[in-house]
Amino acid sequence: MKRLPTAVEKQVKLIELKAQHFMNDWMSGTYKSRFRGMGLQFSDHQQYTPGDDVRHIDWKVSARTREPMVKRFEEERERTVFIVIDVSASQLFGSSKSQKRQIAAEVGGLLALAASRVGDKVGALLLSGEKQQLIRPAKGRNHVRRIVHEILNSGNHPGHINLTRAIEQLSRVLVHRSIVIVLSDFLEMHGLDRLMELGKSNDLIGLSTTDASEGEVPIRGWLPLMDAESNVPVDTDTGTYRVQAHLKDAAEKSRVAAREAFIRARGQFETLMTHEDYIHALARFLNRR
Repeated sequence: MKRLPTAVEKQVKLIELKAQHFMNDWMSGTYKSRFRGMGLQFSDHQQYTPGDDVRHIDWKVSARTREPMVKRFEEERERTVFIVIDVSASQLFGSSKSQKRQIAAEVGGLLALAASRVGDKVGALLLSGEKQQLIRPAKGRNHVRRIVHEILNSGNHPGHINLTRAIEQLSRVLVHRSIVIVLSDFLEMHGLDRLMELGKSNDLIGLSTTDASEGEVPIRGWLPLMDAESNVPVDTDTGTYRVQAHLKDAAEKSRVAAREAFIRARGQFETLMTHEDYIHALARFLNRR
């Protein structure tokens, strides 16, 4: 890993300190229990005996053997946490103390370090326009530091995020059931319908980085507004109520569509605001799981 600017290195160290605080004060050694349904993998079948959990009956195998058969599970020796993070141009917005990009980097770093601390593998996929950067799952503090480095130091390419290519790439990398966390502002993200494929065999979480002023235009009149994703200026009369309402509604509709897509994919979705204490919000979300 090449040497990065001092400012970036300081940010990485700050995220590490916040991660330690997060694990010690909020998770208290219960990290694994926050991700229900994980930590167990199929072992074999055995004949049903009174007292077995009827929810584990495998009806297809039972029909074939003509005997009630239940699935047996054993604890996985290791799990994989995969963080898909939006580092595109729209993430640079922030009207409060933090940009959405900074929140995404810190939350991604916190979760990666928390996973690494209990011995889980951690991988990442950085999305920026048509660019994708894959960091394959591995263990260790240095590997997690590399992920945080890349998040903070990655480019800001224009263009909408399309999940289709990302999900196709993940399907080739994720061999066993994994925890997949998607960090993005979800502004006009394409391919959300493909989340159902990802949710069938993985524990899926969507974390939306959101700014309270998103969609608001403080100056009224004809302005060449720049689309952060397409990088194309468009002359727009921002003084009309119709335009003001459209800009605000467009951002909200994008996030509603994302939330609904995660729910359809049997995943979970949470909003992290740039002006709020995201550590408390993240802790509350994890404790509700």
